[in-house]
Amino acid sequence: MKTLLFAISFCSLTFNVKGAEVFIRVLKTGTHYSTVYNQTHYNSTNIFRFFDLPGGTIPIQVIEQNTGTFIYNSSMYLNSNQRIVAELDVYGNFTKRNC
Repeated sequence: MKTLLFAISFCSLTFNVKGAEVFIRVLKTGTHYSTVYNQTHYNSTNIFRFFDLPGGTIPIQVIEQNTGTFIYNSSMYLNSNQRIVAELDVYGNFTKRNC
C-alpha cells in the first residue's frame, strides 16, 4: 500500500509542471511591442509580462512600433517553472536575472 501511495504521489508531482514566465522592461522611450515564443504584447508602459511559456530555447523580439526596427532580437533558454526578469536598456543591452 505504501508503494502504491508513493507511486501516485510521485506521478502527481511529476506531471504538475507549470510554464515559465518572462518579464521584460524596456527603458528606451517610445512605444514598443514585444514577442516571446508565440505571444505578442503591446502596452504604453513598456513593461511586458509573458506567462505559460514552455521550457527550452525561445525567441525574444522587441520592436519599436513607429519605425518597425528591432531593438532586440535573440533567443534564450528557459527551464520549466523558471521566472526571468529582464531589462532592455537604451543601448539594446539585455540584462536578465532569475527569480
